[in-house]
Amino acid sequence: MKTSSSLLSISAAAILLAVGPAQAVIIDNFEDGDTTLTLTGAAVGDARNVSQTGLSGVLGGDRDIAMALVDLDPADASSISITEVSGGALSVLTKNTDNVTVTVDWTGMTDFDLTQNNATGIYLSTYGKINNNVEITMTLNGVATQMLVGASGFSGDFFFPFADFIGGAGGLLEARSINSIQMVLSDGLAWDAAFDLIETRESFRPAPVPGTLALLGLGLGALGRRRFRRT
Repeated sequence: MKTSSSLLSISAAAILLAVGPAQAVIIDNFEDGDTTLTLTGAAVGDARNVSQTGLSGVLGGDRDIAMALVDLDPADASSISITEVSGGALSVLTKNTDNVTVTVDWTGMTDFDLTQNNATGIYLSTYGKINNNVEITMTLNGVATQMLVGASGFSGDFFFPFADFIGGAGGLLEARSINSIQMVLSDGLAWDAAFDLIETRESFRPAPVPGTLALLGLGLGALGRRRFRRT
C-alpha cells in the first residue's frame, strides 16, 4: 500500500511538471507578415518602419515595426543594421558601431483582457543567444511599463508579470483593458537578438524536460504493472 501511494505521488508530481503553464493568449508568433528593414551607411536619426494589418497569429491583427539609428561612428561608412521578421522569428542584427532602437507595436484590439485564463504576465521567448546586452521595455496602453535586461550570451526566456508594470492604472488594471502593446529593444553598440514567441502565461515555468517525461512514464508504468499482478 505504501509503495502504491509513493508511485501515485511520483506520477502526480510528474504530471504537474509535464503539463506546465497554460497558454492563454498569443500576442505574436511571428509566423505571418515576413518583412525586412535595413539601415545602411545611415546618419543618426535615420529610421525605417513598416505597418502591417490583417496578420494571423497576431493579437488584434496589426503590427508596426520601427527601427531608428540613435548613434554611430561617423568614420564607419560600412555600418549596417537589419530588423527582420522571417521563419517564425523577429531578429535584429546590428554591425560595427550602430546603436539602434527597434520598436514593435501591436494594435487593433479594443479593451482586450490579457488576464483571461488566469494569465499573470507576458512571456517572451528568445531564439538563439543575445549578443551584447539588450534592454527590453514592454508597455501596456502606452503608459504602464516594465523593463528587463538580456545579458550577452543569454539564451533563456523573459517574463513580465502584470503586477510589476508601473504607471497608468497599474499592471493588473491596465492588463484587463488593453488597446495597445509595445516592445522596445535598445542598448549600446552592435547588439543582436531574436525572439520567436510573445504570449501571456499563467506563470513562468519551463517546458518539461525529457527527464520529467521519463519520470512520468516510469510512475505510470509501475502502477500498471502492480495492478496487473494483483489481478
